[in-house]
Amino acid sequence: MQSVRYKKKDLEFARLHAAKAARHITSQEIVLRRLRMIGAPLDLDYALLGRLYDRQRKVLYHLKRIEDVLDVKSQPIQPDPPEPGRHDPSLHSVVRFGQRPARFDWQ
Repeated sequence: MQSVRYKKKDLEFARLHAAKAARHITSQEIVLRRLRMIGAPLDLDYALLGRLYDRQRKVLYHLKRIEDVLDVKSQPIQPDPPEPGRHDPSLHSVVRFGQRPARFDWQ
């Protein structure tokens, strides 16, 4: 095997590549769910999903190899940040029926 010198930008590129592979798998799983609901044939879509899983496995292996060479701890792959116009539903306060949420913590 040939000796390779990895740099920090290679690590960043591999992380972006791994996130992109995860997005492809997620979108294909959504397509499969929709096709299953309408009763369409799924053979080709499952074959594509299998190839996407293989690709993600190879990408993650490459990422781990770069992290080992650079002595970096593995970090979980984070999804893209939300768009500025959209609101995160987890940040909204929960309103119970008949109760009004407090405006400030100190009141």
